[in-house]
Amino acid sequence: MELLVGWVILAVLIGWWASQWGRGAGRWFLLAVIFSPLVAGIALLVVGVSNPKRPCPVCGTAVPVGVTICASCGYDYVIAAKGGEQTLRT
Repeated sequence: MELLVGWVILAVLIGWWASQWGRGAGRWFLLAVIFSPLVAGIALLVVGVSNPKRPCPVCGTAVPVGVTICASCGYDYVIAAKGGEQTLRT
C-alpha cells in the first residue's frame, strides 16, 4: 500500500514539474502512473522545456513568445500593439 501511495505522490510531482516546464501536467501524470515516475522524469528531462514560438507577421520567422522584436526584420510587437508606425529592416 505504501508503494502505491509513494508511486502516486511521485506521479503528481512529475505532473507538477511538467506544468512548470510548459508541458501538459495531466499527460505526464498519466505517463508516470502507467509506466513509472522514474521513466517519466527521465523522459521529461529528455524533451526539456517547451519554448512556444509564433510567426512574425512581416517576415514569417519563428519568434519565441515573450520576445518583443523580431531578430530578422525588426518588427516590434509592442509598437504594433499600440498601433504605432514602424521602421523595418530590409
